[in-house]
Amino acid sequence: MKTTPIKILFTLNNLSTAGQRYLVADIVKELPSNYNPAIAVRKLKGSKLEKELSEFCHVFELSLKIDRFPLWSFPFRLIRAVMKLRKHRFKLVQSMDYSSDWSEA
Repeated sequence: MKTTPIKILFTLNNLSTAGQRYLVADIVKELPSNYNPAIAVRKLKGSKLEKELSEFCHVFELSLKIDRFPLWSFPFRLIRAVMKLRKHRFKLVQSMDYSSDWSEA
């Protein structure tokens, strides 16, 4: 019986300067075949690591960081960010963004 791979998203600032880039790279390379990893970065910079990881998983640009203020419009901005993420249908999202806070979608 064939199972559908579990879609996992790792988020981080970028793959050229972010401190966790090598950790994420090692995790993605060593995941068993029953996982389908992807990496979302705020800005693609064309680094060597981006190109290398593209052979193992989908690497794309997606900013999940939203401004908290003004508070009255925060729910609308949050919904917009969630809709961007929802279309990919990830089962698990792991933020490796060192600058993330409670407002990260």
